[in-house]
Amino acid sequence: MLRPFAALLLLGAILTSACHVEDHTPAGTRRDESFIRAVVGGHYRCLAERKWTSCRTAFWPGATFSAPGSGDTLTSAPRAIPADSMIASLARTLSRTDPGDWDLRLLRSEVHQDGDLATVWADVRQHSRDGDRATDTDFTELLVLRRLGGAWRIASISLVRVAPR
Repeated sequence: MLRPFAALLLLGAILTSACHVEDHTPAGTRRDESFIRAVVGGHYRCLAERKWTSCRTAFWPGATFSAPGSGDTLTSAPRAIPADSMIASLARTLSRTDPGDWDLRLLRSEVHQDGDLATVWADVRQHSRDGDRATDTDFTELLVLRRLGGAWRIASISLVRVAPR
């Protein structure tokens, strides 16, 4: 009785050792995702903390920011500006407000990477206060990042959808 059981155990051990999980993940995806998330999270933290010089380090030279021209985000023609101009404009606008009257939080991000190119869908909440009136606005941005020389940086940001709360 023991011999058939031992043979069955031996057969099971042989079959188990022959099995292995094949990994078909694109090269670098798992390791790079944490770097990508760090760049994106750092970008939004810098904006929230008004560290304008640090914000610039998240972008490649020539990076762009695009947003609707005006009106409804689905029908307005997008307008692209250099990321430096976006940061400078935000810095000018917020220089007239108290730090507690404006905040920005990354709520959720979804990373997709293929080699040296990554996209991140970011859901963000902007909180602003004007006197006694507080407004929260949720928006979605699409960030495109590139890896050059081992460094991930933002190549472009597009404002996709705005939803006042």
